[in-house]
Amino acid sequence: MNSDATAMMIDLKAPILPGRGAAGVLIGAEISRVLPESSAFRIDHRQDGIEVYRSDSVDLWTKNLIIFQIGVHGQYEGKLLGSFGLGSGLRELQDRVGPVELDDEDNLVLKGVPGLSFEIDPDAELSPITEFYVYRVP
Repeated sequence: MNSDATAMMIDLKAPILPGRGAAGVLIGAEISRVLPESSAFRIDHRQDGIEVYRSDSVDLWTKNLIIFQIGVHGQYEGKLLGSFGLGSGLRELQDRVGPVELDDEDNLVLKGVPGLSFEIDPDAELSPITEFYVYRVP
């Protein structure tokens, strides 16, 4: 867990860091450090004790008020490895970074890049990436 007590700001241009963070938010941070009480995020309270804070571009999954997963979508502009963002094609990612496979939960992942999964639009030309998920590596 990050012990720095300063607030984190959502940054729609921050890099996507597998296993570490996205949107300027770090995995392991307390949700109170990220969201002011008057936040525009909608909260989904799940029966398993997980709360998902949702916005138009960033979603934050918490358990016991600690962020364990970050999803970026919509108008998010940050990049993975400085080059790949939302809208990048699946083939380009595979050609420049490495093979893509399905994990145990049927998520698309880059082989050898833990803490990252993504979604694509399989019906669109070039299968563009529509969402990235960054999560704690067990």
